[in-house]
Amino acid sequence: MTLERLKLAADELTPEERDELAEYLISSHDGAQQSEIDGEILEAWPPELERRRAELENGTSKSQPGDEAMREIFGNRP
Repeated sequence: MTLERLKLAADELTPEERDELAEYLISSHDGAQQSEIDGEILEAWPPELERRRAELENGTSKSQPGDEAMREIFGNRP
């Protein structure tokens, strides 16, 4: 299977299946550097999530459905 075909297949997954696939891909990536990066990301997420939640609650930011956001970012690419 080519990477392009894999991406197309991933587009057909449910959000929950995509989450599971993302977790698998991240966990399957070997190396100390990746583990260090993963740790930094895990540490950074709680304050980032709190900041985003606060912005949504105080109206300085608004939410948008994921499919709309992806279309804005990537257009209608397959």
